[in-house]
Amino acid sequence: MSEQITLTDIEQQLKLLFVEQFFLDADSLHPDTEFAELDMDSLELLEFVVAVENIFDVDLDDDSLANCLTLGDAAQLITNMIHQQRGIRS
Repeated sequence: MSEQITLTDIEQQLKLLFVEQFFLDADSLHPDTEFAELDMDSLELLEFVVAVENIFDVDLDDDSLANCLTLGDAAQLITNMIHQQRGIRS
């Protein structure tokens, strides 16, 4: 795929994932929404990680995710990883 993926694209895809897979209210999901606010248990967080890895074809490690406090943080991490894999400078 040659098109460049933007941070906004990733944020929208993450929001859709939370709505479709975890049945969260789309209106409550914003880049500054903290994961702690989502009341997800450890199994749901693991499901989220696996879904993200499959959707975006990235490998997330515990250290990277530990630094993601918000949906925006996660979107930025994923965007950076995709750009790095594709050799795109952010």
